[in-house]
Amino acid sequence: MKRIIASLAILMLVCVTSVWAAPVNPDIHDVVAARQTIQDQRETIRQDVQDTHQAVIGNLTAGHEYIEDQREAMGTFIHQSRVTLAQDVTGLRSQIETEREANQARIANLTGGQRATLEHMYDSQAAAHALMEMQGLLGDIGPRVTDIAGDLNASAGVVQPLEERIQDRNAFVRFFVGGDRDAADQINDQVAQNQLRIENLTELMQGGNLQPDVQQAMQEQITALQQQQANLSGLAGSERNSTGLFGWLLR
Repeated sequence: MKRIIASLAILMLVCVTSVWAAPVNPDIHDVVAARQTIQDQRETIRQDVQDTHQAVIGNLTAGHEYIEDQREAMGTFIHQSRVTLAQDVTGLRSQIETEREANQARIANLTGGQRATLEHMYDSQAAAHALMEMQGLLGDIGPRVTDIAGDLNASAGVVQPLEERIQDRNAFVRFFVGGDRDAADQINDQVAQNQLRIENLTELMQGGNLQPDVQQAMQEQITALQQQQANLSGLAGSERNSTGLFGWLLR
């Protein structure tokens, strides 16, 4: 009996071992189908990634264009926020005079250098504002003139505190070390930029096919701006030439 049980156990062991040792030969068609399925899934994923990438690029581009449009609109608003577009030259001259009177009222109680520098700034800005107010009278060149006038308007605000620094420079400091060369150099930089802007305005005016009264009004503002730049250039030159007693040591 023991021998029979032992024989059966050996037989079962041999059968199990044979099953484990038998080579696995899956159907080649199943392998090919599985491989194709994986490739299809990869292609689907790749296409999804490409589609997502394109969508992101499209949204970014649209967002950038929207920001630029808003920035341009805001720039136009800032440039024109302090002016009212004139309907004719008579109305323009009235607006110019009104602004000048308001500016004089603002500085009526001031004295010394602060009054002088603010008056210079207001004169420059009044001319720039007048050019902005003319936009509807200038035809095709109106928007470009407005942009340049806006830059001239901003420059006047940059120059004013520099001019005030020069006007208020301590006499003791000026005697020993001379003028404020840094302020003078910054003013000269602004003057150089403004001269190019004024040249552009002149070219636009000459090629703009304007009505005689409109051209005359525009030329008046250009002349006022040119005079302001000449004054600033003279101020900066005098400041640079003011060496003081020991200023030559710092040059």
